[in-house]
Amino acid sequence: MATPKKEIKKPSFIITYAVCLLVSLIVLGSFGAVLGLYAYNQYNYRAWDNMSSRHNDLTSEITHFLNTDKDNLTRDKIVWLKWVLVNHFTETGQCAEVYYDNELIADSQSTLILKYNVSSEDEQYGYKYYTLEIADNKYLEYFNTPEVNQYYYWYGSYERSFTNFEGLKSQPEIDFYCNEFYADLENCTFIPVEVSIAYGFMHLEPSIVMEMRITPDQEDIEGMTLYKCDIKDPDGDEAWGMKIGFNERPAETEFDVVRDPLADYDTNERYYRITPPYYRSFTEIHGYDVIKGIVIFYISALIVALIPATIRYNINKRNYEIFEYRRQTTNAMAHDLKTPIASIVAYTELLENNIDQANREHYLAKISEKAAQMNNIVNNILMFSRSENKAVPVSKSDVKTGDIINEIIAENEQQISKRNLKVLFDSESAPTLNTDPELFRRAVGNLINNAVLYSKEESDISISCDLTRLTITNVMAEPIEDISKFKEPFVKGSISRQNSGTGLGLAIAENDFAMLGYKLNIRTENGRFICIVDLR
Repeated sequence: MATPKKEIKKPSFIITYAVCLLVSLIVLGSFGAVLGLYAYNQYNYRAWDNMSSRHNDLTSEITHFLNTDKDNLTRDKIVWLKWVLVNHFTETGQCAEVYYDNELIADSQSTLILKYNVSSEDEQYGYKYYTLEIADNKYLEYFNTPEVNQYYYWYGSYERSFTNFEGLKSQPEIDFYCNEFYADLENCTFIPVEVSIAYGFMHLEPSIVMEMRITPDQEDIEGMTLYKCDIKDPDGDEAWGMKIGFNERPAETEFDVVRDPLADYDTNERYYRITPPYYRSFTEIHGYDVIKGIVIFYISALIVALIPATIRYNINKRNYEIFEYRRQTTNAMAHDLKTPIASIVAYTELLENNIDQANREHYLAKISEKAAQMNNIVNNILMFSRSENKAVPVSKSDVKTGDIINEIIAENEQQISKRNLKVLFDSESAPTLNTDPELFRRAVGNLINNAVLYSKEESDISISCDLTRLTITNVMAEPIEDISKFKEPFVKGSISRQNSGTGLGLAIAENDFAMLGYKLNIRTENGRFICIVDLR
């Protein structure tokens, strides 16, 4: 069983674009999924490597501390360990606690650490430093205000600008200098008095962005000494903040217990606890980045889909135009041939009824006339086909255009007289052109024939020709709505239908002029039909 031929429909760019967009979304989505999986694996690897490195550093610091003899377990070492734990929390979000002989001695909860450097000739490097912890966390509130918060920065912001570790938030840090503070150096505690919020941590010339002054309670500073520093003096004493961690551990926090199996102390007494797991893959993506990724994805899909959609639409449009051209041509040919064929059939039936001799001769003459009309239609169709395919050989020679135009006017004299037309043409000013005489005659003849047939009765036809252009103008017998279609084959007006025209005259003329290297332009102006042939 033969498969029915697929119908060719008029293409729609919107439908074509929608199909291409769907394909584009599928292709880009698949590519994006593969790329995203690769990026996911890469991130997990970097996260694992980063977390492993940080955890190893933490384990090394704590193990070294736990191996310290109890006699050497000074307060400054405990504060230093406190700073290590807060630092680890700030960078990873993991809470930790260190136990020494089953006693909690340091954790990662909220605190403020100050490093105080004192110039000293007795020390190896020319200074002695103290690591101090805030004496009372109530003074942290001075560092947790909107005025100060605007100067916080986020540790590891480059790594965490797109993703975070699961369930964790980046912790803020701030650089600050204490120009004046109370401290108990023996117990390694301090209370800030005059504080400078600054960028350029540990630089000789820090950039101070804010200053504040704190008035401590008298009972808090009892037994403490007031110290003053000048951060602008590179050779003087220095006191700068090392970490702030706003970490309040939830009440029900699960910890993993970590012990050093190689340690020489009792592992049941010295250990540390840390919130698991040590490595966490990312599952959280910032909303802004999600929106940005979606926008980029869809814009890319819209742009990528536009190229194949345009190509496919133009191909379908061209195929549809060819299909429509063939259909209209076939319908026009059938319509033009149907009328004379019907007349011939009717006259033949009359002849078969043994009519008298006078009518017989009349009917025979009509049959001959209709046969000639059919022959003219067929010849015009064949002529158009040859001109369309440029199958006519071109043989150029010197041609007197005035003589050819006069001959064509003479051939149309009967119609000119019948319609009381007046043809205005100055043959003496017409030039001699190097062109093909047959093609030129046929093309110009079609233009003049159209002007004669479709001019308003008792009007004039103006013809002029020089070395650059040939112009033929006539008054239209009927208005033309769409002049752009009049050079298409089989396009006819109502008068053309009455005169049994084929609608091929202008189409044949345009093809003939094109083979000669000329260009035909038509337009209407003030009720006149104007044909201009560019001869250059």
